Amino acid sequence: MRGLAGPALFILVAAGGSALRYAANVHVRLWKATLLVNVVGSFLLGWIAAGGFDNTTVIVAGTGFCGALTTYSTFTWEIATSQGHRRAQIVLYNVTLGLAAAALGWNLA
Repeated sequence: MRGLAGPALFILVAAGGSALRYAANVHVRLWKATLLVNVVGSFLLGWIAAGGFDNTTVIVAGTGFCGALTTYSTFTWEIATSQGHRRAQIVLYNVTLGLAAAALGWNLA
């Protein structure tokens, strides 16, 4: 990717994250796909944040890839449209596992 920089690189990286999110949605039931991409994205973001990378890498990988991969807007929609114990389960799993994955990524870096 020599010579590819700035907005073009950011767009390319973000496209990769959104393509993985789409693949998860195709192959995994919706709320579980949301959980999967949010936990994986949280882990990666924790690892990137603590990994000692330069600012450009943190911005491109953290904001571009992880931002495109994770889907907290879908998470919010799923909470708003679910009922009773299912709502609590979605919140508990996403928040708890997301924080644990971020902590694990941070510690592994």
